Amino acid sequence: MEIAATALADAGFIRQRWPFGSTFDPATRKNDEMFQRVHAGIGLAYARLDAKTIRFYYPDDKKLVQRTILIPRSYLHLAAFEQPSILDSASPPGPLSQPPFYAHDNLYYPNVVELLRSIIKVYLEEREYTDIRHWQLRLSCWAFGYLYGELQLRDDVLDTCDDEMVKECFNQQIKRGSGRSRVREK
Repeated sequence: MEIAATALADAGFIRQRWPFGSTFDPATRKNDEMFQRVHAGIGLAYARLDAKTIRFYYPDDKKLVQRTILIPRSYLHLAAFEQPSILDSASPPGPLSQPPFYAHDNLYYPNVVELLRSIIKVYLEEREYTDIRHWQLRLSCWAFGYLYGELQLRDDVLDTCDDEMVKECFNQQIKRGSGRSRVREK
């Protein structure tokens, strides 16, 4: 991660020392007591993520901030990859038959099933870590709203997952077994 952090800094990205939950440096509003109280609560929600990541922002000429976060594989519970598939322009196979990772140059991209499993695992750990729900809600939205819902993944997408807690959480969140047929074609 340090090599990537150095490369980002060399490219003009600026290290972000404040919590992930805040989009700008709280030091710029030191005299705003209400903001500082709110920010302190937000910081607690992201404390575990903040301790494990390196965060950057890239200010552009429109005064917008582009954020980049380096997250270690250990936090995301992504397995060590042996022989990833080389990413090409052909359409990938369905999610259940994909290799766990694709590679393009020195970047490794997890397939949707691996990414879903990873986000649910982090979601479960964050629920154990804190009762403050900001980061947990984002993880839940990514896993169940976006990956499962928007990408229209099948209900059985995690049936081959080795982690029973991940499968149980997924099945509860999608209300699998509720009597309604929810299996999708993709």
